[in-house]
Amino acid sequence: MPDALIALGRDCIISPSSSYPSHCSQERFREFVNEKNFRPAIALIDQWVQESKNPTATAFLYVEKAKILYADQQHAEAQELFLQALQTLPTSSQGKISAAEKNAFDKLFPSYEEASVSPEACSRLLEESEAVYKNHPEFESIEHYIAACLANRGQFIEFFDRFFHAFQVRRDCFLTYKTIGVLHLRLFEASSSEERRQMHRQEAVICLKEAFSREPKDSTLLVKLVFILPPMEKQILLRSVSVELTKLQTPIRRMDCFFLIQQAMDVGELEVAKQLIEKAHSWYQYSRALHELSDQLSALEAFDTGNPNIERRY
Repeated sequence: MPDALIALGRDCIISPSSSYPSHCSQERFREFVNEKNFRPAIALIDQWVQESKNPTATAFLYVEKAKILYADQQHAEAQELFLQALQTLPTSSQGKISAAEKNAFDKLFPSYEEASVSPEACSRLLEESEAVYKNHPEFESIEHYIAACLANRGQFIEFFDRFFHAFQVRRDCFLTYKTIGVLHLRLFEASSSEERRQMHRQEAVICLKEAFSREPKDSTLLVKLVFILPPMEKQILLRSVSVELTKLQTPIRRMDCFFLIQQAMDVGELEVAKQLIEKAHSWYQYSRALHELSDQLSALEAFDTGNPNIERRY
């Protein structure tokens, strides 16, 4: 049983009443959790939620319940409740990120990009982030990397704790919006109700777009968006982000770049594909795959103009 699952009473009980919840009931709760007797543990939390008059305490209790639900294999229900915890937590004033913290966060970003496709890279990023955060606990945005790594490794019980804390203290980070968007995306894929699916899809789009506006270098955001958008909305998205992408000096991931070019051609946004190919040539000028995409675009333009002899210009 992960230590994170028995954290109730460590810092999550915040109430004007010192008798809520009682020490005795907290001890009973721990016993239930240690014995994996989840039903009465959940009943205790539900009772405390009903008695709570403090939204911060309620949010913490939702997180504890989400952890138990996840341990009980109720994964979708756990993620739904975790999102409710985030919504319940009151907005608090947060200090501006320091230059030193931003520098530390930016230094880890290349490792973060690698971590999304490599378990080994994910483990390295987790180790590096933990080391930075241990030495500089005031660098609160680093905890977002830690939470992302835990989620990528499937350690959702620990993830709930780390992301919830990061959300409390550094809500304005792009990873806040990306993580919430990805949770909605997971629920979009898992839901059997079409109404719930569309609700989660809309929330995922809103959050992922907000994350991209804050960090356009993270091309995985666009890939996730493109996967869930219908063709018309996909066209609008590709048109709107192509300007941001062509301004970037740092290359985005090669596979993501080529995927977006292909998607632009698939939905008929040939001008967008042209702009992205021209930009990609400055990043990956010797790529055979990029030259094949250029040939494909030329063929599509020739078909559109009715001129089969049009030459490749990119």
